Formats: sequence, C-alpha cells, structure tokens
Amino acid sequence: MLKKVLKCKKIISVIISLLIIFAGNSMRDKLADSLSTEYPELRWSADGTSCGYVAAYYPVNEGVTQADVHGYRETLKKILTESSIEEKDNARVFLDSYSTFGTANISGTRNTSTTTVNVTAIGGDYFFIHPDELLTGGYISENDLMPDRVVIDEQTAWSLYGSTDVTGKYLMIGTEPYYIAGVIRPHDSEASVKTYGNRSRIYMLFDAYKKINETAAITCYEIVYPDMITNYAYNKLNETLGVMNDNPVLEEEESTADNPNIHVINMSTRFKVSSLWKVITSYGERSSQTDGIIYPNWENEYRRTEDFAAVILLTEFIAWTVVFILSVIGGFTCYKRYKPMVTEKIKKLKSIFD
Repeated sequence: MLKKVLKCKKIISVIISLLIIFAGNSMRDKLADSLSTEYPELRWSADGTSCGYVAAYYPVNEGVTQADVHGYRETLKKILTESSIEEKDNARVFLDSYSTFGTANISGTRNTSTTTVNVTAIGGDYFFIHPDELLTGGYISENDLMPDRVVIDEQTAWSLYGSTDVTGKYLMIGTEPYYIAGVIRPHDSEASVKTYGNRSRIYMLFDAYKKINETAAITCYEIVYPDMITNYAYNKLNETLGVMNDNPVLEEEESTADNPNIHVINMSTRFKVSSLWKVITSYGERSSQTDGIIYPNWENEYRRTEDFAAVILLTEFIAWTVVFILSVIGGFTCYKRYKPMVTEKIKKLKSIFD
C-alpha cells in the first residue's frame, strides 16, 4: 500500500513539474512580447531578410556626436557592401536611432506656469524602434524640415492644455516656441509603467536640444541590421564602435577593448535561455553599476522583464531537475523489479536456440 502511495506521489510530482515547465515557457514568451519596442527587427525584416536589433549605451561623460554617428553609418554601410548586400531602388537595408536624455522647463499657452519635464532628444528612426501609440498628430524624425517640432506624452498634454487634441499648438522652452507634432501614450505594460517614471516627457530632435543644452552628447545608439548568421549584427556594431577585441565574446553586455565602458547589447537574443542563464549567474552584479551609464526607460524595462524571466527560467530548471531525478529513480526501480523476470526470459530464449 505504501509503495503504491509513493508511486502515485512520484507520478503526480512529474506531472506538476512538466506543467510548471510548460507554463514557464509560455510566461517567458509573454513577457518578451510585452516589451514596448515590439520586435523592431521583425517589423523591419518583413520581406524575409533576417535582422538583429542591437543597442549601445555610453557613460554620461563619454557620449558621442552626430559626426560620430554619421561615421558609424558609413562604416556599417561599407560592411554590408563588402558582404554583397546593397541598397536596391533606394531602399535602405538597415536603420538606426540615436538619443540622449535630460530635462527642460516648459510652459503652455493655457497653463503658463513652468513645468520641469524629462526630455528624450532623438535622431534617426527613433519612433520606428520605439513605436509608442500616437493619440493625435504624427512622429518627428531627423529628416524634418522644421527642427522646432516636438512630440509630447499624454501626461504633458493634459498638464498644459487639459486635452490630447493639441497638434499644431505650441509650448515654450525658455523663450522659444516649439510646435507640437503629436501626442503619444507610453506603453502600458507593468514593466514599462514602472520604468517610465512619474514626470512628464517630451521628445525633440537632437539638433533642437543642443540649442538649450550645448554640452549634450549622444548616449544611446541603436541599429536594426541584417543578421545573416547569429550575432552578425551584434559583432559588426562592436567592431564599428571599437569595442571588439581579438577574441570577441558573443552576446555579452560588457566589452573589454578600445572602449570598455560602452555596453553593447544584443536585444534580439536577450530572452534566449543562454542569455537568461547569464542573468541568473550574475545575480547582484547588475545592481552595482560603476561605469557612469544612466540607462533609458526602455532599457530598464528590458532589465526588469529579464529579471522576472530569469526567475521563471530558474523555476523551470528546478522542475526539470525534479523530472530527471524521479525518472532516474523510476528507471532504477523498474530495473530492480523486472531484472529477474527479463533474465529468466532471456535464459529461456537461449535454451530454445541451443
């Protein structure tokens, strides 16, 4: 009777463990799908070309200039040309985005009191990579003829005008007017809400931001780039930024070469098992950043989501361990139980042929 109870408990334990593994897989996929960037590499590679999404973050005091970014672009284009991948019919084969972050004091025509807001100063295809929901109007890009246009978030619109229907109106930064091109609603996932912050936010072109902050430097550079083989985009951005050494370590966040303080991250592979395992094994280290990098809200969103996914993966590993141990015990028990019977049958078969 006791043996039957123990056997039932083992079977139930295996079933529960397998259910945990199945549920964990689904939960990790759901977490990855909840991110605000919404897989820009998949949206860009709609024609079937495999692409990767890679981001580089710079220490606050080691940011780069627009001239540096233009140099990156030329180098990345040259790499593709040498690999026989060229633009066809003026269609770009990769896109990029650059940004930096700060604050500004703004006021509106209805609410003339000054409010301090967070500023994301952008260039390139920022809103393709970070497609926050447009409530009214449109996005801005570095190709705009009017650099004095801004995108504001829903909170800023309500604070200044009591409405989100404010496209075409303007706000003041100091004594300069900036026309509102659009109003966005930030991503509403739990991780995004937690990392976005309570302060209102506006988005303006980097050129315009330089006028109110002359010392501003680019602290984030992102690319969506052909990824013909695993980590191709990641390795080529490392190489372009001078972060690559003679023995590159794939998928690592930190590099130890010409620019050791730049963090280059393969965003496309962050939720793979191998990447999440590195999060588990580096527990505690990621909380002790001493390199001077201030991560933007979306990177903090990724990190928060990674932490949850890593905990889920660890639970799955424990469940797999339970399944393995119980399977070994079950196999050994069966071996002991049926060995005499199998041995006897083998002897009988041998006697028949003898």
